[in-house]
Amino acid sequence: MIERRDGLTILPGFVDLHVHFREPGFSAKETVASGSKAALRGGYIAVCAMPNLNPAPDTLAHLQPQLDIIARDAQIPVFPVGCITMGQRGEGTLSDMEALAPRVCGYSDDGLGIADGFLMRETMERARALGKPILSHCEDKSLGDGPASEWVPLARDLELVRQTGCQYHVCHVSAKESVELIRKAKRDGLPVTAETAPHYLLLTEEDCEDDGRFRMNPPIRAQADRAALIGGILDGTIDCIATDHAPHTKEEKSRGFKASACGIVGLETAFPALYTKLVREGILTLDKLVELMADNPRRLLESWTGCKLEGACTWDLESKYVIDPEKFASKGKSTPFEGWEVYGECRIWTIKNWPVRNGVPAGECILNIHEERKPLLQRIRERPGMFLGKPSVTALQHFDSGYASCNHEITGEYKNGLYPGFKFNCWVGEKYCGGMNAMNAAGNVLRLCNGDDEAAFWKFFELLDEYLAEQGEAQSL
Repeated sequence: MIERRDGLTILPGFVDLHVHFREPGFSAKETVASGSKAALRGGYIAVCAMPNLNPAPDTLAHLQPQLDIIARDAQIPVFPVGCITMGQRGEGTLSDMEALAPRVCGYSDDGLGIADGFLMRETMERARALGKPILSHCEDKSLGDGPASEWVPLARDLELVRQTGCQYHVCHVSAKESVELIRKAKRDGLPVTAETAPHYLLLTEEDCEDDGRFRMNPPIRAQADRAALIGGILDGTIDCIATDHAPHTKEEKSRGFKASACGIVGLETAFPALYTKLVREGILTLDKLVELMADNPRRLLESWTGCKLEGACTWDLESKYVIDPEKFASKGKSTPFEGWEVYGECRIWTIKNWPVRNGVPAGECILNIHEERKPLLQRIRERPGMFLGKPSVTALQHFDSGYASCNHEITGEYKNGLYPGFKFNCWVGEKYCGGMNAMNAAGNVLRLCNGDDEAAFWKFFELLDEYLAEQGEAQSL
């Protein structure tokens, strides 16, 4: 549902089924903290993180470091994608899919295609038995990087889907032939879904320059491919728009087009670029864009995980600005949209039922405290009844530095980023959240967590109301 209030537009929170947060293993490129912050800025309330990591999440032991980092650092729900093969090599032995199943949203060797058809069939059979999807990177490197390298393995996989009944999601569709294959598969009733990315919808090979910010895999293709992709999102052949957010270091993207690493960032530019170039120019409606970025991917992720995702973001659709990568929260700065003049800035976000760890619902994002509210922090410290239990001193110190997690300790024992008995999780990111129009400058994050008794939660709001009343501002609720 789209609502409009006071010149702002409230949209459902977006869900991205395809991001790379690079951690563990490649934190020079991105971290869960920086990537999820970028997602939040872009209006996203949940993402699926691909397994291009070290260690690659091919066993439960290798997945655990990623789960620990997510529990500690993620600013939005982050759902891991497990590997198809051991070591995420695209060949050899299959991963421990059964052990991974309760903790991943699906399986992929993203970045590598599965060349062996017998191996892919076994993958699909096991995934179907586990009720999990395959998120397929369709690529046959022996065919070069032209459209056939995508649609030839896709055609094979769709026949295997017909035989196995596996849920099959096609990643980053870029070729017109792939669109037609997916359209036919859907007409035949196969359990197939698909995504494309903003750069394939907005650019063609004629736009590419000798610059690493135009290099990604699959590559940007011809105008006929772009037209087919737009047709595919309009008629429902393609279900979702995912960013394939794939950050690299500045050095890795500064070697020119051919020598640079494949991958660009997209979380902070996806909606503004698509809204400006497709919605404002009359190619598709805002409702359709929301369906592609929020409604459809949310339903898919909920079906893959069993988690209920709720959230909204409030946008100023008349805010016009030039995309400047140096202002990104992401550590990656390489985008083909650099210098574009776009409309749309995310002002507010809320997230409900945040699955903090392993699908456990743990709270609701409610309001923002910004830099100028340091006196409020002092009151929290000084009020003896503020917490029913002992608040985390370290968290309060982090609050001073602009990023905080004020945890109410139920048992006094911290395990894997989750306090047993979590009931509330109240926080916000950088603009403002809640009903306080006066609180619109960005800054600190507050998490207020409480267990069985709601008293501490409501004490916080009493304190906030008292503070705001003194400042002559609207009350919090």
